[in-house]
Amino acid sequence: MHGTDTRQYRALSRMGALLQSLHERYSGNTSGDWARRVGLPAKSGVGGGVLAVVNRQLGIGVFSPRLDAAGNSVRGLSVCVGLAEEMGLHAFDSTNQGSAVLNALSLPR
Repeated sequence: MHGTDTRQYRALSRMGALLQSLHERYSGNTSGDWARRVGLPAKSGVGGGVLAVVNRQLGIGVFSPRLDAAGNSVRGLSVCVGLAEEMGLHAFDSTNQGSAVLNALSLPR
């Protein structure tokens, strides 16, 4: 395997653990609520930023400094919930058929 390919493989092989860690650690004690409501691995910061990941498809970045009692961005949560619902991104929704928008974007042209 070429050197660059080896580095890419090593990075990708750790991605599952990283996504799991993001799910478990989102906003401390509210991670279960985040998983239920949004269903995307994410990390929030006390400055109002939220980063969420749709595995192998896209990353979502939201910034809004108004925080809830747990220290999470109020609007950031709202935006992520809306995107997950509208685009079919929720990883734990058993009726989720996946994102038609993302699937359409990935079609060969």
